Parts: sequence; C-alpha cells; structure tokens
Amino acid sequence: MKVIVIILVLYLLFKISGKYIMPLLFKKAVSSFEKKMREQQGQQPYKEDGVKEGETVIDKKPSPKKKSKDVGEYIDFEELNDE
Repeated sequence: MKVIVIILVLYLLFKISGKYIMPLLFKKAVSSFEKKMREQQGQQPYKEDGVKEGETVIDKKPSPKKKSKDVGEYIDFEELNDE
C-alpha cells in the first residue's frame, strides 16, 4: 500500500511540474537565448556602403567559374544487324 501511494505522489508531482513548472523554465531558457542572439546581432551591425534611400542592393558572393566536365571523348556508333 505504501508503494502505491509513493508512486501516485511521484506521478502527480511529475504531472504538476510538467504542466506549471516546465513552461516557466522553457520560457526562461527561450528568453535567455533571445537575449544572447540580440547581443550577437548588436556586435555585427549592418553596414551601409553609401547606399541611397530607396535603392535596392543585393549582396552576393561571386560564384566560382564552372569547370567544363571533360569526361572523355564521345563516340558515335551504329547498330549492326545480324541477318
């Protein structure tokens, strides 16, 4: 009987902690993560290189030149009939 009561109490504690305490811990973890991300964004401000207001700028790395796929010589062949 004592074991059943202990199991029931532990079950209720986990259920209550999952319903009320875990969301609070999760909210705190998310807010600290958000704070860290905001600090990182503050360290790397967006730079404006003489861009006028209303002008569209697309920052893009130049793509490397594509190498030709030289896999060998193409050989054209004709099918032979065995008649």
